Amino acid sequence: MANPQTRQQLLVVDDHEAVLGGTVAALQQEYPDADIRTARTAQEVKASLATVRPALVVMDLSIPENLAIPPRPKPELAYCDR
Repeated sequence: MANPQTRQQLLVVDDHEAVLGGTVAALQQEYPDADIRTARTAQEVKASLATVRPALVVMDLSIPENLAIPPRPKPELAYCDR
């Protein structure tokens, strides 16, 4: 297993647990040494990006700002403007 300091960082974003779990499982098979993080809301994406610059982001384009607000499609992806 790779050193945690040099492990490839991946971020998977989806508010549906089944999709999130399936995507993570598929990525783990292809990238067994990667550090795979998950987020279910835009707030969680922002918090994760504040600490990590992932090499790959797999993202649902219709996620809620937080779990109390239903998701709405946002074509401009304002929360991923980095």
